Amino acid sequence: MRARGDSPEEILCMTRFSLSTLYHTQRHFCLTGDVMKEPALGRGRPQKLLAADIAYLLSLARHNPLKFLDEYQECLHRYRNITVCLATIHRAFEAAGYSIKKIMKMAKEKCPYKCAGFIRWIAKYPASYLVAMDEVSKDDRTYSRM
Repeated sequence: MRARGDSPEEILCMTRFSLSTLYHTQRHFCLTGDVMKEPALGRGRPQKLLAADIAYLLSLARHNPLKFLDEYQECLHRYRNITVCLATIHRAFEAAGYSIKKIMKMAKEKCPYKCAGFIRWIAKYPASYLVAMDEVSKDDRTYSRM
């Protein structure tokens, strides 16, 4: 905006910045040629859980969703030799998109009575009637090609 000739008062009116923010941004632009700060890469504490450890946690949750966080903590300590706090495990589940609601839904789907009911219901159809299809390869023309 400064390059096209706007005065500081006009810029402040348009952007609703404070005067100190405007001057700080102009000074940063003159020094670096950019108005943004450099991204903070590689700063902070390294992660305790690697991607493989998180994948292990998620596979445990899919296999037995009724475990408590301290049971996941014990599995990590026993089988992966990693000591983490419960908050770290909880954050790993949150980052993967697992919520209490989703885990409870997975637990309901693991119910042996519901599985037996589904098997009993699907068993009345011959195998030649069933079609297994991957959703990735399905589009609007799929049914016309069958």
